[in-house]
Amino acid sequence: MITLRPLVTDGLVGHRHEDLEHSLSALAGLVGEVGAADPEGVCAKLLDRLLPDGSDDVALMAVRVNAVSP
Repeated sequence: MITLRPLVTDGLVGHRHEDLEHSLSALAGLVGEVGAADPEGVCAKLLDRLLPDGSDDVALMAVRVNAVSP
């Protein structure tokens, strides 16, 4: 099983007039939509969808984790 773990700063999800829980939920939904095959592509899509105007400082990293049998 392959999963993707995005690590983000508040610039991507913390917006002055939006509830943080709503922003985090939107982030989780987008990660589920784009899949885990290409971490670089996932980062690009998240930035395009969540910060289209580039108006805030953001740090974003996506890590693909492969499950290992014990």
